[in-house]
Parts: sequence; structure tokens; C-alpha cells
Amino acid sequence: MSEQDTRWLTFSAPPAREGALTWGQWAIWGVFQQLPEGDDSLNQAGWCPVGTQLTVTDVADALRRTVERHEALRSVFPRFADAPVQKVRAKGRLPLDLVECGSDPVAAHAERTSGRLRRGAFDNERDLPVRAAVLTRDGTPTALVVAASHMAVDGWSFHLVLEELRQALSLTPGTGPEPAPPARQPVERALFEASEEGIRRERATLRHWERTLRAGPTAMQAGTTTPDDTPRDWAVIQSPALARAAQELAARTGIGTGTVILALTALVLAARTGENAALLRLIVATRSDAPDRGFVGAQNQNGLLRVAPAEESAEAFVRRCAGATLAAYRRCEGDPRKVEQLAVDLARERGFPYGGFCFFNDVRFRGADRIGTPEPGPDAALPETDWTAELNRTTLETVDRPGRQAGAKFFLFLGELGDTCRLTLAVDPGFHELGSAEGFLAALEAVAVRAAREPLGPVDALAAAAAERGERRAGV
Repeated sequence: MSEQDTRWLTFSAPPAREGALTWGQWAIWGVFQQLPEGDDSLNQAGWCPVGTQLTVTDVADALRRTVERHEALRSVFPRFADAPVQKVRAKGRLPLDLVECGSDPVAAHAERTSGRLRRGAFDNERDLPVRAAVLTRDGTPTALVVAASHMAVDGWSFHLVLEELRQALSLTPGTGPEPAPPARQPVERALFEASEEGIRRERATLRHWERTLRAGPTAMQAGTTTPDDTPRDWAVIQSPALARAAQELAARTGIGTGTVILALTALVLAARTGENAALLRLIVATRSDAPDRGFVGAQNQNGLLRVAPAEESAEAFVRRCAGATLAAYRRCEGDPRKVEQLAVDLARERGFPYGGFCFFNDVRFRGADRIGTPEPGPDAALPETDWTAELNRTTLETVDRPGRQAGAKFFLFLGELGDTCRLTLAVDPGFHELGSAEGFLAALEAVAVRAAREPLGPVDALAAAAAERGERRAGV
């Protein structure tokens, strides 16, 4: 059982200001427009523990400083002349729930409170985009729980905010170093995007997308006739074998393990649809510029990757896919409305319905596992793998989940990649060329293990194995 009270957290960080939306904000605004009224599926929530010497006032002060530091956390997005703008509030207050958790374990109570704060859509035009609660035991704070609107912060930003709060709440007040100056704020980012350099980047992005869409297979761009309210085919795999295969290929190639999973996904996607190439939209954090490294705001954009298997080894294919992925990352900055209109126009020109893309989203927050990070080379010693034992630990199941993933016929989330690999896949039931979500994940695991065991083997043999459509399960 728990008791709850509320106090108000007052912030002041003048001046107030407003500006046009950034490209990243336009992207997420477009997603919100496709969701049913009241949908809260994009809300984010998390928690961090509180040090033993801190008081509730200390926790409230840490949260206040974070809200004052990042303008996105005190912004609303009202319409002006029928288009949204971002409006930064210089002053205001937020309700801060105080929840006594009694004898309940802190982690369990924090997870329940995270779920409660996450429920209910934010009114992005009027509501400040943050909800928070302090968990206490006998009046002493034990955890801070925070929820935020995706209109204000993307997943990367939310992790940055939680990490900032985690560091502040692990220290005795006044003993920690001063935080680094904040990154560029969203209003400033919007001004950069309107500059000569921003326009140059946008034009380069549009050229890349036009070339890549024209060369990409229709099967990975065309919409289906599936009604919007039809449930997607969801499946989840937890596979230590897939994780180990990614690690072994990463060790041989020097490529990040996440990029290895992306490369194998592209290979299996092309094979199972009978195409000679894969076309994938990548969710990109878009923080390559120094002023944006610690950017807090809605910044994610889409990269577009096309990669075609050739007469090469699995190892060579992974390396080549990594290069193509970097090129996609470099050409992702631009107004998403222009990018989508380009895709609509090209679909019309090529004679197929728009709206059925394939997406890959690495939702882990692990800055060390990115494409440019060196990993062990080909001579790195890894323990010998008992593949049978690893495969026996795999779990793969079809699940019921909400979310129609508008505009996507295939959406793969990479959620974990350490001792195990956790992938969640949503497939439009009208994507007949692909088959089931569960079948795809089983094929991906099988191809990954074979590639790790035979890294110099021909990639076309992997593609042939991936294309098999018999009844199969993950694991042995």
C-alpha cells in the first residue's frame, strides 16, 4: 500500500522565447497526427535511485535545475496560423507527487509509478511535457520517477535527462562537479536548419533519398490494403545465440554489434521477399555535430539504407553494409514533410501506393556501440561457442500488442544486445511477401549463427537459407 501527496515545483529560467519547429519536431508531430485522439503510446517514463543523504527538497531542486537547463522540458507547441510553433516558458510550475512506498521494494514501486505517470496523453499545445514523482520511505526519498512527452524529447534525449538526474541524485548536495554547458537548444537548432548550411544538408538528403528510392524494391515501399485498425503481427525473440553470433562477426570485422544485426536483417529481408536488395528506413539520433552531442529535444530523423547482397562472404557483406549505413546517416537531415512528399511523388510516378516502408530502430542507449567505435579485430580471442547450448536458450513467441505503426509494413526494434539479443518485430499482415514475424526472427537467428560459424562462406548461401519457408522455430 502507498500514500500520495503533491507539492509544486516552481522553475524560473528567463527569457521566454519561441520559434519554428525543428525537423525532428516536425517528424514526431507528423506521427502524433496519425495517432487516435488520446493515444499515449509514445510517452516515455523511467526512474533513478536517490542517494541516502538527500532530502525531498534536494530531489526537487535537482529536477528543477534539469528543467531550467533544458528548454525542451518547459516547452509547449501551440498552433499559430494553423501550424505548430515551439514556445519556451521562462517561468512555471510542475506538480511533483510524493508517494510513500512503505515496505514495498523500491524498484517494483518505481516501475508501477512509471506506468502510472506514463498513462494519459499529454496535451502538447498546453501542457508542460514532464510528470514526476518522488518515492519515499518514512519520509526519506528513495527514487525519482519521470515521464515525458515524445513531442519534447526523443528516446536518446530522455536517457540523457535520466542520466543527468541519476548523477545529481547520487551525490551529496554541493559535492559534485558542475555540469557541462547545455547543448544547443531546440529554438537554436531550428535557426541552424534555416541557415545556408542547413539548407545545403537538406538538399543533399533529398538527392540521396531520390536516388535510393528509385533504386529500391517496390515491395519495401508500397502500401498495403490492410485497414488501419487491423492488429499487426508481433513477435519477440530473446536469443543468446544471436547475440553471440553478432559478437563474433563484430570481432572479425571491427563493426559494432548493432550494425551486424542491421546487416543481417537487410540480408534476410531481401531473401524472404525475393528481392535482390533491401530498403530500410533507419531511426537516427542525428547528433553528429558538436553543438548537438548532448541535445535534449525531439531530434530523431530517418536515414534510408539500400544494400544488395553480392558475390562475397558474410564478413565482406557486413563491412559493406556498415559503409552504406554511414552514408545513410550522413544524409538524413531535412524537413520530413519534404522527404515524405518526395516518397509520395516517386510512388505515384512508379505506379504503386505510397505508405509501406520497412523500419529498423535500435532503441538501446549505448553510445559505445556505434558504427565508428573500434571493436576487437580478427585475431581477438573469444571463448569457443557451444552453439547447441546457446540455441537451446532461445525464446521466440508471438505477442499481442497495441500500435499500428502507421506508414510501416515492417518495424524491427533492437532492444537489447549483450548476453542476449532481444528483438521485437511488427509486421503488417498484408505484407504477404515476407511471411510471419515469428518466421522472420527464426530465420534471422539461423542466418546469424551460420554466418558466425562460416564467416568466409558465400553470402548467397545465407540468402538461400533465409528464403526457406518451411515450419521452423528459433533455436535448435
